[in-house]
Amino acid sequence: VSLPESGTSLTFLDTPGHAAFSAMRARGAAVTDLVVLVVAADDSVMPQTLEAISHAQAAKCPIVVALSKARKPPRFAWPIAAMMKRW
Repeated sequence: VSLPESGTSLTFLDTPGHAAFSAMRARGAAVTDLVVLVVAADDSVMPQTLEAISHAQAAKCPIVVALSKARKPPRFAWPIAAMMKRW
């Protein structure tokens, strides 16, 4: 996406959560300025979530955690928030 005000561009990289895409997530974290990690409230924190956090931390990249499906039962919003505070 081109940003007309600054003349710079913004690239979005969406990596699937499946374990087979671990190397893709590692490469993506290494070349990004910001990681937006989307966690589904009905799935809780998955191993791939922890892996993505690890890749972002190794790349010294800031992380924003977004919670999706927050209104869909079962809701794990508070436990997810507590787990995210550990990292």
